[in-house]
Amino acid sequence: MKKFFRIISYIKEYKAQMAWYSLFITLSIVFSLFSLGMLTPFLDLIFGKSSLSSLPVNAINASSIKDVIYGFLQNNIAKYGKSYALGWICLFIIVSIFLKNLFLYLSYYFLAPIRNEVTRKYSKLLYNKILALPIGYFTEQRKGDILSRSSNDIAELEY
Repeated sequence: MKKFFRIISYIKEYKAQMAWYSLFITLSIVFSLFSLGMLTPFLDLIFGKSSLSSLPVNAINASSIKDVIYGFLQNNIAKYGKSYALGWICLFIIVSIFLKNLFLYLSYYFLAPIRNEVTRKYSKLLYNKILALPIGYFTEQRKGDILSRSSNDIAELEY
């Protein structure tokens, strides 16, 4: 556990970028769930189970959001027909998938410099540690093992 906290200590100076990363990855997850949730009214509309009801919304939760969407679709079906409501569902799915991918890209945009800097710092610390080892260590250990272990450790840290 000490090693984990030591690795976490390398990213302390990137608090603002980590906050942006956390925000964007959370928004990506929300829009991913929303795009999957829009498949239910889509399938209900296609297969004729359009027992959609518009209920008054008192509190914001998953079922009230579902009721708002179903009410919106029911009004569109009553006014314009099923094909118009189907178009709205497709538009909602496309927009939510676009926003999910946009926020996922932005989260990776803020994460990449942090990963690179932490990897660079760790590589530099490992290099300095290897240079500080006594000569006798290198006669007992094979050089390929040292390089393999260090590169594997750095790759593990990066991911």
